[in-house]
Amino acid sequence: MREIMGRNDFVSRKDNSKAKNLKNIITTLIEVIIVAAIIFGGLMYVQHRLQSRGTASTQGKGIDSKEETQDEEQNSGTGKYNLVVNIKKNALIVYETDKDNNEVPTYVFQCSVGDGINEGKGKVQKKYTWLDINKSWHKYNSQISENSWIQSVNYSEKYSWTLNKKSYNSLGEKQKAGSCILLTARDAKWIYDNCGTGTKVKIVKGSKKDVLPMEPLAKTETYKKCGWDPTDTDEANPYLKLANSTIAVGDKVVYVEKGTDVKYLENIIAINANGQDVTSKLKYNKIDSGTLGKNKVKFTYKNKAGEKFSQTVVFKVIDTTCPKVTLSTYKFKYEVKSASIKDYQKDKVKKAIEDLVKSKASCDESGVTIKAVAFPKDQLEIGDNSVKVIATDESGNIGNCEATVELVIKETKLNKKPKVPESTKHKKEETTTKKSKEETTTKKKSEETTTQNSKETTSQTSEMQTTANLAE
Repeated sequence: MREIMGRNDFVSRKDNSKAKNLKNIITTLIEVIIVAAIIFGGLMYVQHRLQSRGTASTQGKGIDSKEETQDEEQNSGTGKYNLVVNIKKNALIVYETDKDNNEVPTYVFQCSVGDGINEGKGKVQKKYTWLDINKSWHKYNSQISENSWIQSVNYSEKYSWTLNKKSYNSLGEKQKAGSCILLTARDAKWIYDNCGTGTKVKIVKGSKKDVLPMEPLAKTETYKKCGWDPTDTDEANPYLKLANSTIAVGDKVVYVEKGTDVKYLENIIAINANGQDVTSKLKYNKIDSGTLGKNKVKFTYKNKAGEKFSQTVVFKVIDTTCPKVTLSTYKFKYEVKSASIKDYQKDKVKKAIEDLVKSKASCDESGVTIKAVAFPKDQLEIGDNSVKVIATDESGNIGNCEATVELVIKETKLNKKPKVPESTKHKKEETTTKKSKEETTTKKKSEETTTQNSKETTSQTSEMQTTANLAE
């Protein structure tokens, strides 16, 4: 009976053990699934953030002023429109394909064609809301070849109120340089919105005598102070908000780079009761562009007739400029004990050469943290080693430069070349000179002996020849 009970207890314990092991396995599987789901969700979130960053509108933000803003959802070309650029006429003609497959001229846009544009065919490729080309910004960019774009005229910065009016007023004339086709913001935006990737583009030389299928869309004149393109369809454009006795404001916040001149009037237009532009007659308080942060600027107009109106705009001073770090010299030498890696591949040597380089660094602005960074110690070697100098300002902007540090073996009594005493040196030189003179004399005597022997041989030969002749 006890034996049977013992066996039952053993079986029971064995079953419990199996159940416990099974439970542990199931728990582990559940934990693995949960962790995998969390990781997958995190990756999807990161991917979404990266994609969203590419599509985020950066107009008026200024924080990404050195980056391109790419349009993520680029509509593919359906063949509805084809574009023809006439170089001589500085005109871009939009043709629409109707239901009978006929190409019907729809719009003619006045443009400026760069002298780097050649005849040929292309297609709309990538699109960017903002693009920096040769230090000039452009809005609504549609790429048509590797180096050619259909885009707006120039802007000095990545803000809609920094229009280059000379570029705008030159529309209809050939550009002296460049390989792009410039349009008003309105026309570039139309291409950007309606001509998807794959839209065919044909560039023809044309002739000034060519007759366009219709008149180009009119180009609106700009107000003297405002820096917006008057044709821009952006809802923030103050040209779209004009009203008498009102100050029309563009972007809600005007961003100002730290330490630069403040452009107070380029984002607004003031119109009096008679419909006249009185922007230049506004009174306003000024801000300090050397101090980061938000500032309110109140603009007020008042005339003798008693008309008065005002508007307040926020100006935010930001710092997106990288500090410029330089060195008084870019080549250094540092002595190490020997060629053995244990004497130079160590933290002490790494820190020493970093401190050496850092001591010669300076920056073009104050409040900057400077550090020098060498290769990891196990990568240091006898000879040239690169050291990067990094300067970080209070806003987190980073500037850098690079130096070269040559590791050389320090001279010791063992590897030092013995110096020859001056007296010995002179004596050696005299001995060498004397020996050289003796060798010259010996050589000269040898040459004389050879010459004499030659003469005697010739004389003997002549006498023998004479004797032979007499014998005959």
